[in-house]
Amino acid sequence: MTATTGYKAALETNGTQISYGIEAAWGTAAGQFQAIRSVSSTLAGARTTQRPSEITSTREAAQEVTTQITAGGTINYAFSSTTFDDIVFANVLQNEWGSTLSINGSSGDITLTVSSGMVTLSSTTPGKFVGLINKQWIRLLGFSLGATLSDGTVANNGWWFIDNRGSSPDNILSLIGPNLASAVTETPTGSAAKARRIASFSPPGRKTPRHSVNGRCRASPSPAAS
Repeated sequence: MTATTGYKAALETNGTQISYGIEAAWGTAAGQFQAIRSVSSTLAGARTTQRPSEITSTREAAQEVTTQITAGGTINYAFSSTTFDDIVFANVLQNEWGSTLSINGSSGDITLTVSSGMVTLSSTTPGKFVGLINKQWIRLLGFSLGATLSDGTVANNGWWFIDNRGSSPDNILSLIGPNLASAVTETPTGSAAKARRIASFSPPGRKTPRHSVNGRCRASPSPAAS
């Protein structure tokens, strides 16, 4: 008996590879892919069928009809340091890692105002905070007032979350943060006040960066059989 060879002898192996890539434009497949360290997967197709309940003179049941075909499941994989940072940022920060933005005071034009439990950061210079958007963390430096914290810094400095950026005027930011209760109104002199953006968060309504997934499975021929 002739041995079965070639494609007909191929068997699926554990050589499956799954890779992903960030879509530069929503819905457009990525050009560059990064292989993931796949551990397990439950991806599978499912078919929904229905059989018409029509009564016929032949006494035969109607043929089954496929009404829906779906695919779904999970992909479990291991992380490696720095290799999959884009996935972390896309899901935790809801955005890619934002570029650092530095805003420095000039002639005392930045003021932190605390009133009735609300904190705002404003500037007498129009467009001072261009580049900052809602739902971002910023770090303030150069302030000297506010309660002294356990690490020796003052409450006005540190991390603040942009809860709302007014559109008119656009140089007023409403802030919330862990030091809110201990902060006080202050206008640092000269260029002392500084605002730094480290990572950006998507504002409400923006879509989380989506990933294209690419998978392939290698097959190897089975030993010749007779």
